[in-house]
Amino acid sequence: MKSLTKNEFFYNMLRLENINVHFESVPMLLNRMTTDDVTCEDVCKIDNLLNTWKKIGSKSIPSESLEGITEINRTVQYGLYGPDEEEGRIRTEGVRISGTSWQPAVPIKKDVESDVRRILSLDGAVRRAVEMFLYLVKAQLFYDGNKRTAQMAAAGLLYDENKVISIQMADQMRFKKMLISFYESDESKDAIKDFLTERCIFERSFG
Repeated sequence: MKSLTKNEFFYNMLRLENINVHFESVPMLLNRMTTDDVTCEDVCKIDNLLNTWKKIGSKSIPSESLEGITEINRTVQYGLYGPDEEEGRIRTEGVRISGTSWQPAVPIKKDVESDVRRILSLDGAVRRAVEMFLYLVKAQLFYDGNKRTAQMAAAGLLYDENKVISIQMADQMRFKKMLISFYESDESKDAIKDFLTERCIFERSFG
């Protein structure tokens, strides 16, 4: 299994978020230095991702609970859109997703809790992480930051295994097409699940 550096992990995540950062700029950004190729909003997103990762590593965010997932969203979204009333709050309104006419249902908390418990009961950390990632990106539980939340929640489930889910730049176009198919039909789930398991699980070479 290939090993991934911290710079590679964050670079892949940022590019998946359509943050047009150059790989050479990542070390500076991770040291909270600004560069010419990112906006102020993007700098805030990067800072929030770093803070989320630190909380996951220190176990101050419990990975195996809905409360932990909402705290991850609260942290990745901190300060991005004014008042914090939407940070970490399960949405109560419909949302639209770019690239498809499909819309996720408005989440019902008791059903979400049941879904999270089911996923956490699965055997194997990689299986739990992949299922949680796919559940969170499709359910769109929050008003924004769902992919970042999903990646960090999966990272939390894999932390003690020294692994991460990371979609490399060369695979991101393919992943996005598969994701649209998965949004529109659960029949596509096995394909994207196999893709993530076979191509997007890496050993973590950083703390």
